[in-house]
Amino acid sequence: GDRGEISFYPDIDFCQNPEATCASDFAHELRWTTAMFEWADRIQKYSGHNWEYMDRLKRFLDGGMADDSFIMSVGRILTADCHEDGCTHHSVRFEDERRESFYTVINDVLDIPSLIEKPSGSQDMTPTPTPFQPAPM
Repeated sequence: GDRGEISFYPDIDFCQNPEATCASDFAHELRWTTAMFEWADRIQKYSGHNWEYMDRLKRFLDGGMADDSFIMSVGRILTADCHEDGCTHHSVRFEDERRESFYTVINDVLDIPSLIEKPSGSQDMTPTPTPFQPAPM
């Protein structure tokens, strides 16, 4: 806020008080915003030891979204910045609750299965380009 830039929280100095994320009047909103930034900046860009988030997400979707190992790996990336089981001595907190919440969000809130399933008997709807034909002169 002191640099003349637009700020959503001009009265909070995060450098002087990093705890403001959890202790300010905007704590709920700030935690959500921080989590979304971390997800986009760190989790979705994760790549390590033959494991890339976006590739594994595609595999998870192609596999019918039933492989808990993807969810568990993402939990480890979030808490320990590594994906492999046993890569850290820290345990993933609320492991079962995270897994259940993940499935609730993808199945019930976002209804992802209906977005990726083709109706039975449907043909491939991949568009095919029309060959270019110059206009007659």
